[in-house]
Amino acid sequence: MENLQLARDSKRRREVIFATKINSVDLNELFNDRAMALVVKNYFLPTNLHEMNEKIASSSIIEKYTHEVNVGSKSELKYYGVDRIGLALNSTYNDPNGFKMMKYKKSAHVARDYIQNIFSPFQTPIDKLQINLDHLHLEGATTGSFIGSKMPAGVLRLTNPTDTEDSNPDIPHFDSLPENFHKFSRQFAANIYLQTPDKGGALRIWDTEDYQASDSLPKSLRKRVGIPTKIEAKQGDLIIFNCRKPHAVEKFEKTIRISAQTFMGYNPSEPLQLWN
Repeated sequence: MENLQLARDSKRRREVIFATKINSVDLNELFNDRAMALVVKNYFLPTNLHEMNEKIASSSIIEKYTHEVNVGSKSELKYYGVDRIGLALNSTYNDPNGFKMMKYKKSAHVARDYIQNIFSPFQTPIDKLQINLDHLHLEGATTGSFIGSKMPAGVLRLTNPTDTEDSNPDIPHFDSLPENFHKFSRQFAANIYLQTPDKGGALRIWDTEDYQASDSLPKSLRKRVGIPTKIEAKQGDLIIFNCRKPHAVEKFEKTIRISAQTFMGYNPSEPLQLWN
């Protein structure tokens, strides 16, 4: 059902903050909805990043990364051409018998160890981010704890070129954790880009109000909201943005785009919680 959250604040357009170092002032602007996104240039650029990307691309445990989409009163998982290393909590949403949740709990931390081995002896990109957030955010940052379990934070995403079969990352979608897992005032996605195409592949964000897990995007989104904000992602960059706003990836060809990603839940006066 179309909702009223398309009503944008007509008095201003939320800005994108560009920085060379992550800091508490910029994070507060983002968390308080005064900015659409925070871009930190050259955040993660180890000298052997090329070798790390080769390990990621040739991994034997790559799986499809689906997005939850509400169709009428039913939630469905759609594949838009993005693959992953590591398990995603949204794969358990339509799981009345709990089998997928059992797999998530058993396998997620095994995948986490696998990812740590790829980046060894360095920290993983998400580990670096969590340490930074824990120092910079007044209430700290921790891995999420939902449904009686500690959540793993950090998956690797491989976005396939849009000239390949079934690859449609340019379709707008949003991400919102259902409240039966945990209730957050705002939800963010953090992406650290490890490999980017020479042309295309930009992140596009529509400046709407936040969508909730039970909402659906109208088919007329582009006409009703207008031109999205476009953010060019380069190798090594960190982009944190409010993922409850519709977003998509600009079409690109040839090179697989590789990123490390985590979700971040924010409530005032509470620690940030990270998960996947």
